[in-house]
Amino acid sequence: MARQRAQSILPNASHEAAVSRGRAKKDDAEEQAANTDSQQVLAVPRFLQQPKGDDKEIKQFCQQVAADQRELKGLLRQRLKDASDEEAKRREEIASVLAQALSSPNQRAPNDVSPTLPNTKISMNATIEIASKLNKKCQTLISDYEEFEAMITQMAGEQKNSVTDTWTQDVKDTEEKLTLEYKLAIKKVEKMLGGHAEEDENGPGKGEDSGKVYELHKCLKYAERGVKRMVKGLPKEEME
Repeated sequence: MARQRAQSILPNASHEAAVSRGRAKKDDAEEQAANTDSQQVLAVPRFLQQPKGDDKEIKQFCQQVAADQRELKGLLRQRLKDASDEEAKRREEIASVLAQALSSPNQRAPNDVSPTLPNTKISMNATIEIASKLNKKCQTLISDYEEFEAMITQMAGEQKNSVTDTWTQDVKDTEEKLTLEYKLAIKKVEKMLGGHAEEDENGPGKGEDSGKVYELHKCLKYAERGVKRMVKGLPKEEME
């Protein structure tokens, strides 16, 4: 009985010992892994504080960028200066051309005239005063023309017909009245002289001449010619 009990206890003891050894190994592995993680975490600050190998290249790149910026700014300032100098040169050339165009070799302006452009001789020219007066006269003429044009436009708006049409109609009416009066006068004179009036527009009919009415007939001929000339002198081309 004792032997059987011993045999039954021995397998249980060996099993428990094996389990204990397995647990111990597992605990050792976990502890070792934890220590490794802790060491890696503690090594991060030291890794960050260590200088990197490419710091020198970054520094060189920043220096190159700064140098390029300085060069571009200097080039821009030079271009602006060149543009300003070119503009001043152009202004001087234009002022010189104007001065030569307006200068008079034989005349000079009075000494009391103050120049409007100090760097030129334009205002000291003797013709500048005449040119100014001419300019003012031209401006006055333009203003008068605009007023006259506005007046004509207003008159044309108040009338049904234009001024030209009204004038043409007046000339036509006057010519017709003169022609009619001429024909009536010829007929009355011929009737008074004993002749017979004709309907032709060329003139009076011819009756029997006598010595008593010769002078009167001659005067009427002169009157007829005068009326015809007066009618012909009217501006017929305007009616056309």
